[in-house]
Amino acid sequence: MLKMKILLTMILSISLTGIGVIFADEPEFTIWVPDEMLPNEIYHGVLISESKKSANVDASIVTNNEEVIEIISKAIKIDKENQHGIFEFKTKGVGDATIFAIQGDQLLEREIKVVHSAKLPYALDLILPSEVINIQSNKDEQTGYVFLLNNFENPVLAVEPTLISLTSNGEITLPQNSIMIEPGKHYEKFTFQIRGEGGEITATAANLKPDDEEVSSSQTEKIELKLAVAPDPIPTDSSGELYYWLERNGKPFLAPHDLRIKLSIDDTTKLSFESTVRGTTILTANADVDAILSADDTEVITRTEVQLQQDAKRSVFLDKGVHYGKIKVWTTADSSGMSISGLAESIDSDVEEKISIAEVINVESESSNSDVTTKTKVFAFPNPAYDFVDIIISSESGNGPVIEPDDEEVTVFTDSKLITESPKSKILMDENYAIITARVVDLGDAEIFAERNDAESDRIEIEVEEKFVNDPKLEIQPLPALYGIEQELFLITSSHDIITTDPTSQNEGTLLSVTTKPYFEFESIAENESIITVRGTIENLSEDSEESPEIFVASNAETVTEKLEVHNSNRKTIITMAPETVYPDELFPFVTHIGDLEKNPIQKEELKFSSNGYLEINEGLGWLNGTEEIKVVFFDENSVPESTQIEIKGGEKNKSKSPTSSENSVPTRTIFTYDVEVENGEGSGQFPEGEEITISAEPIIDDFIIIKKQLVGWENLPNTDSSFIIEIEEDIKTRPIYQYDFTLLLLTVAPAIGIVSVVTVKKQLKKKTNKKIKNFDDDVDIDELFD
Repeated sequence: MLKMKILLTMILSISLTGIGVIFADEPEFTIWVPDEMLPNEIYHGVLISESKKSANVDASIVTNNEEVIEIISKAIKIDKENQHGIFEFKTKGVGDATIFAIQGDQLLEREIKVVHSAKLPYALDLILPSEVINIQSNKDEQTGYVFLLNNFENPVLAVEPTLISLTSNGEITLPQNSIMIEPGKHYEKFTFQIRGEGGEITATAANLKPDDEEVSSSQTEKIELKLAVAPDPIPTDSSGELYYWLERNGKPFLAPHDLRIKLSIDDTTKLSFESTVRGTTILTANADVDAILSADDTEVITRTEVQLQQDAKRSVFLDKGVHYGKIKVWTTADSSGMSISGLAESIDSDVEEKISIAEVINVESESSNSDVTTKTKVFAFPNPAYDFVDIIISSESGNGPVIEPDDEEVTVFTDSKLITESPKSKILMDENYAIITARVVDLGDAEIFAERNDAESDRIEIEVEEKFVNDPKLEIQPLPALYGIEQELFLITSSHDIITTDPTSQNEGTLLSVTTKPYFEFESIAENESIITVRGTIENLSEDSEESPEIFVASNAETVTEKLEVHNSNRKTIITMAPETVYPDELFPFVTHIGDLEKNPIQKEELKFSSNGYLEINEGLGWLNGTEEIKVVFFDENSVPESTQIEIKGGEKNKSKSPTSSENSVPTRTIFTYDVEVENGEGSGQFPEGEEITISAEPIIDDFIIIKKQLVGWENLPNTDSSFIIEIEEDIKTRPIYQYDFTLLLLTVAPAIGIVSVVTVKKQLKKKTNKKIKNFDDDVDIDELFD
């Protein structure tokens, strides 16, 4: 039993081994096709048998996307002596597809991509100056651009007139609904206007991917009018200072132009701009006369309604570049609350940023007394301070503000951020306060206190800040640029300010400086108050440099930088695609494309090459012979040579024998030459295909003394000039054709004599025609000859 088991095990092992050998004899295949191709071209793929075959092999080729590729060779046969089976297909549309090869129970597949040529437009690129338009200049026309891009997002020149349709929604107006990009250009400009909050613009064109952009108006920081009084509360029977200044974004704001500020007090029976009301009781038409007349120690005056209205209003001015101002107000004997309002307006209505802002503050008055001063109070305005600040020192007692019976000296103390011309001053007799002005010398929180005799004040702090500088919110908008072409290169925009690069400009706004690294010449053009276009030509930069030009735009508030991408469409690269491993003496696909500098394909093209082995390439198919690895260098004008290598499998079959067409071989790579024979003229010789040569002959020749012959054409050629350039595409045999010119004879012989012009030519048979021309010896009329 054990022997039987051993025997069965041995038989099973041998059987399994035999099955493995049978499987090993079955051919294994790989499929190769180019992975990236151009539309509307013929390409080849190859099915390679990686092992020996005992018989011919048939295979089927199919695809999953016939909108992208069309299989021409749907069935292929590989002879048992060969390893390669070539199949052919045509690319149609742009997109992805898979090519399948089915052989027996084997299913092979290869994914491919068909892409647009890098020299053809594929999409539109709509570019607006910024997503946010300066609200100060949105009444102006804004500039937009539409660029042509290829499938690889690089700018590309139009090959035919391209009509661009423009549409908008929201609060955007387009003066024109279409623009045209002419051949040889890669962009066109258009204008638009934005109102209110903005909207969206869309650009479309036939067979091109559309683009759209949103745009809105900016919201600048609000300018504020600030009002304050000191002392606070204001003593009755006294005066106070009403301060007014401007702030923006919480910082001191200098008036951008001359302003008028209209001030108004709501109750002039308590507070007035008129000094005669100080300490009085005002009798009006509606007042309680008995109560007023019964008041002790109070001067009573009468004021009409018109007078009261006049007392309540004053206009003051804040000149351009000035931060603050003040006006004195007087209190009556009545202590109570009131309000002061202010309205600041631009005097000139034609200024860029017209100002109209209002402010209202509540003011309290407090009954004054003549007690002994026991306390000193300190106020400082404006707060925050910019260049100067007024420090107000007032006298106080336990019963409220004190009206000093005599002049009293006061001293102010500040930290190092403020400097006073003199720290001492006097509160005059019958007054409650004195003012000392300090100059700002540093930024930050400044500390202030004062003392009068032994009465020291509390310490207060005020902010000392830089003036508000309108942050222009600068933005650089690079435009798609082509090397060596004069064009708009980039835009400089501000969503919050007026900008200029001209130091002599009279316009208010921010002065900018523009520099580039490396340097190139450019011109700055003001599109409107918030957009500057920079135009120039990028041509003096290193073409091989991987560094993009840098742009620097500086204002007094910030510096912004951006890189400018420049696409060089003149320089080319070589793209090669072939199987990594092939068998000798058999056809295989060899694809060569011309591409841009980013290796994006432009066109399919036969290229010059050099190799260390025997290699032939023609019409996308290669053939080689050798035993190991072959290296190939492809080269072309204005491009960097490309090196590739192919491994040869299976050894050398027949080095001396090139495959014939019946063996599915590739024709020998040949440079065709043609013979040119010019009789009685110049230009004869042997020339390669495509070369341009000059053919010429004497325009006039003498036959008799008074009779000449004039060249009127060429045999077998359509030219009539005595000298012309022609591109060689076939063998040429030609001679000049002359016609008699009797001009001199007519001038010497009677006009009545008839003139017959006869030309004889030697008969030559034209190529590709059955029409015969008579021999030179026959008499032929010249009209018949040209028929």
